[in-house]
Amino acid sequence: MNRGRSRRRLTPEDIDALMEETRRQIARNLDISPDRIRYGPLENNRPGRLNTQGDHWQIHYQGQWRELPWHHDGPLQITRQDIRRWHDRPHC
Repeated sequence: MNRGRSRRRLTPEDIDALMEETRRQIARNLDISPDRIRYGPLENNRPGRLNTQGDHWQIHYQGQWRELPWHHDGPLQITRQDIRRWHDRPHC
């Protein structure tokens, strides 16, 4: 419980460290190099598959950067099977 004390605001350095740790954890979960995971705008600032805008987690998959599949519990829950299903089937 906070008990009236203010919480320390995250600094840009804190946010960078959290994003880097998340990137590394996603890569560990998928058993791939962290260099194959990034966070940023999609190519040509196009929307995501679910018509989402802005920055997205991405994976270097089949020779190109692609949107990391969406998971209701967050990007740390993505599996290799999720990636195959998301990118290897035709879009509706």
